[in-house]
Amino acid sequence: DANRLRQRLRRYYRTEGRDHPVYISIPSGQYAPVFHHRSPGDPIPPDEDLLDVISDELLDEDLEKLPLSDSNSGSDAVVTASPPVGRSWIRPLALGLAVLAMIAVVSYWFTSRTKTGVSRPAASAVAPTASASARPPGPEIRILAGSTVESSIDERGKVWEADRFFSGGARYDPLPTARLKAQDSVLCRTARVGTFRYDVPLQPGVYELRLYFAELRYGVEPEDGGEATRRFDVKANGQAILTDFDIISDMGGDIGVLDVKVFKDIRPAADGFLHLSFEPRANEAILTGLEILPGIPGKIRPVRINTGNTAYISSDKVVWEPDFFYRGGRQVSRIHAVTGTADSAIYQNERFGYFTYRIPVVPGRYTVNLKFAETYFGQKNFRESAFGLRRFNLQCNGVTLLKNFDIASEAGGEGRALDKTFHGIESDPQDKIVLTFVPVANYACVNAIEVIQE
Repeated sequence: DANRLRQRLRRYYRTEGRDHPVYISIPSGQYAPVFHHRSPGDPIPPDEDLLDVISDELLDEDLEKLPLSDSNSGSDAVVTASPPVGRSWIRPLALGLAVLAMIAVVSYWFTSRTKTGVSRPAASAVAPTASASARPPGPEIRILAGSTVESSIDERGKVWEADRFFSGGARYDPLPTARLKAQDSVLCRTARVGTFRYDVPLQPGVYELRLYFAELRYGVEPEDGGEATRRFDVKANGQAILTDFDIISDMGGDIGVLDVKVFKDIRPAADGFLHLSFEPRANEAILTGLEILPGIPGKIRPVRINTGNTAYISSDKVVWEPDFFYRGGRQVSRIHAVTGTADSAIYQNERFGYFTYRIPVVPGRYTVNLKFAETYFGQKNFRESAFGLRRFNLQCNGVTLLKNFDIASEAGGEGRALDKTFHGIESDPQDKIVLTFVPVANYACVNAIEVIQE
């Protein structure tokens, strides 16, 4: 398709675009356009593409007879429940529209700059190469695997880009029944499946990698399989980071639930790219999203969760992300201020009920800080005394940390901040910190969670 686009551009500038002040070419072996500025009557800059050996007669009379390329380079197969629809007319139409759109944009750009009195750049100015223009604009990268939407916002307010930097595999759209049973997240709506890789350009440095998975096909119905149905390996720069990975098993048998795997000390290879490969063992490999963040050498970034719907910046300038990694329970915000803290607002958000947080980490020991305040029972809410009315247990990776825990009694009353800290918490075999809040009398609750690697 790139050769065909080169041909159409050359044809245009040999005919009606002969005197156009801006000439667009695509050098052989590249995909990024180059803009040449010239005066009327100047010859077309030479290039080294196929057109140098094709006659004007072929360009003028037989160009439309040239067959479309059989290569699927740059294209993307789609796996859906619907039968494929014939698309033989789409590629030539899109190609023609792309040429016309590029010419129109450049014409408008040049005209507007001339009218406003902005000087033309030197004739040697060219567009950046493909490798340079592909470099992400910021320090954080979020790619929604399989998505064709330019940008999507998740439940934490994070912006995810459309699928890019991939090769191989196919885009997967889950069946409607799978969507209904899957977790309500933009990260559970599309995926890339098969044998595929991502080659992500990175600046030198240390990064934290987060891979997002969800089982959106096998196990949705009892006859569709379950554990062991889908297994695959993942490598980063040729080194195994996941081996014989089974999403359902990793999430304790849950189907359609977002599973996140975290990796520290990730660096680009010598060529400036992070190379991620996904290789099937049983059925296709699958990925729903990948996130690359500036890292901390030797450790993962602290996890700080505000149980509210928005991020919170505490008095010590620390960012607490919106509620995430939970299953079960309900979220609520209270109106009464909490005493004994400089950050009353974070204690006014709450998750309550019978619920679990599965917080992804790397193998190691962690300090877990939990924030509590009794903001429901008590005289401020025109209810009876808060003491003894709410009691619950807290388990971490199956070990009980708090038993018959009564927030009001330990804090000395309602509306008072209470922090509980636990050191030396080890990650479980699935590399997670699993916090389960089990009601004893009324509902369990928590206001904020912090996990820091020791």
